[in-house]
Amino acid sequence: MKNVHDLKTRSAGLSTFIQLHLGLDPHMPLAQAHTISDAVEHALLQAYPGADVIIHQDPAGLEPLPVDDAY
Repeated sequence: MKNVHDLKTRSAGLSTFIQLHLGLDPHMPLAQAHTISDAVEHALLQAYPGADVIIHQDPAGLEPLPVDDAY
């Protein structure tokens, strides 16, 4: 894992929501990226049981196109 960014957390009633982006090696096989993401999710759920965790996997070092240039 290269980095974590765009971390967002919030609570609504008794629910906790955690969203983040993982910056991963862009040449990493998808299965390996999924394994890392699962491990991060597991660690978060150990710390925050019952949380709703959303993890987005990004290729580290590859900047996304600006929205106007994406299409």
